[in-house]
Amino acid sequence: MFQELLQGTGVLNLIKQVGRWLDQWQRAREAKPGQMLFMLGLLLVAIQISPYWYATRDGAEYVSVARSIGTEGEFNNYGSPRTKVPPVYPLLISPAWWTGERPWLAVSCIQAGWGLVLLAGTWWWFRRLIPDHAVTLTGITMVNASLWYYYARTLKEIVFLALLLSTLWAMQQLLNALNTKQKSSCRALCLRGLLSTSLLTLLCLTRYSAVVLSAGLGLVLLKQSWQSRTHWWRVVIVPALVSLVPCVAVYCYLSWDQQMAAVHGHGTYIAAWQEAGSTFVSRLNESLIRRTEDFGRVLLPGMFKSYSNQPTWFDWNMLIFIPTIIVVLYGWWRLFRTRDDLFVALFPFYLLLYLAWPYQQGTRFAVALLPLAFACYWTGCQRLLRFGPLALSLLFILHLAVSSSYWLFVERPRVAYEDRYWQEVDAISKHLPAEVLEQRDQIGVNRIPASLHSMLQVELDYRLYSFKDHPTFYSEANWMIQPVVYPHPGEFRTVYESYNFELLQRIKPDGELPDPGNARFDGLR
Repeated sequence: MFQELLQGTGVLNLIKQVGRWLDQWQRAREAKPGQMLFMLGLLLVAIQISPYWYATRDGAEYVSVARSIGTEGEFNNYGSPRTKVPPVYPLLISPAWWTGERPWLAVSCIQAGWGLVLLAGTWWWFRRLIPDHAVTLTGITMVNASLWYYYARTLKEIVFLALLLSTLWAMQQLLNALNTKQKSSCRALCLRGLLSTSLLTLLCLTRYSAVVLSAGLGLVLLKQSWQSRTHWWRVVIVPALVSLVPCVAVYCYLSWDQQMAAVHGHGTYIAAWQEAGSTFVSRLNESLIRRTEDFGRVLLPGMFKSYSNQPTWFDWNMLIFIPTIIVVLYGWWRLFRTRDDLFVALFPFYLLLYLAWPYQQGTRFAVALLPLAFACYWTGCQRLLRFGPLALSLLFILHLAVSSSYWLFVERPRVAYEDRYWQEVDAISKHLPAEVLEQRDQIGVNRIPASLHSMLQVELDYRLYSFKDHPTFYSEANWMIQPVVYPHPGEFRTVYESYNFELLQRIKPDGELPDPGNARFDGLR
């Protein structure tokens, strides 16, 4: 009945024509990938290069370290030798500060360059793993909303993924040379091993979790040894030799970071893990929920912002997230059985590592595995649901529509609006006495926008504490920044007042922060 109705209105014929057109379009792109890759490269450059800084709390820390490297040749974070962040990413963007004090255009150009490296690496990997659909899967990965979100910010996700794919390429060359059916010279083996070790060291000092790559290498070699395709002793020797320098580098850097934390304060990753509280079972349950949400949000178009504030399985989003993760895991198993691929092999180790981290940090963990996630998702769907190439074309169009809409109507207008905060930042910084920063005086902020908070920290190169996150800090703070619409605390006097914010100095000890009541900061006037 329904099919007859569609035929009568011509809708069914239209659907078939659209389907045939999409199928032909994809086949043409796969046959001649150059045009598609060129357009993707132009798109990545176009959305990235801009004079704006997308302010975030973690991004401000990377900026502080990068500026210290670029201007002083030292690793300092807000004036402290305790950097807190891995060193490679801020080192890579530090040359931008040779061009000026706020080199956001130069930073965006560096980010765009790494975006192109990521595009090339993703294309190489898909062409090796799923050659029939490599271009379309590359396109789906590169127009993902989560990828664009972190691509625009001064965060390490894009550089990490680009370095990861470069390291995978180098290790794959090493594995090819170790194949018992080929005879490679000792010099070739040493060069490939040295390149793999060097890239893995950079990768681990970009994100410490990259150490799981050595476990993935061991798993691939173990599989090959089990199938009598390589010598058994390589299962231990090769991963140990490749990962020795990276592991020593990570250990030394984390030990130094631990010492700096003991002297200069601020927590470490180990301390944050210990402070998570709750029992092991509760922590594991929360992590499973978060990781399920992460992969569902990056894989399904339009679900980027869909997650529960409190981790729970009884959320409407889970009705589609749980089947999605089941399809991904099934697809991973099929790929692992049929391919000797390092990216596929490291997945369980990476997942286990982040199951031990029960914190919500957006989709950053899933973005680090984005090409693999789409490869597993496509493989699982293809086997379970008999999806054809048409589904990939539709998935590409939907992801592109969602990402471009979010970028055009949310991201870019918001950052252009927030860029106006720099006027307030300049005004406040001029009225803050220099000796306050030199003596490391205590400065707090009261309910100011998160972007302004980050901008002030970057401008002053100083860590400002929010009274919302640290309520007891109010009695210790000697200076305070808040919107002018909020009640004036009796323990402070006004030093400077702009249209939107005011700088206050303590004149009386202790006290309590006034309740804002109905006062709300609604935006710049």
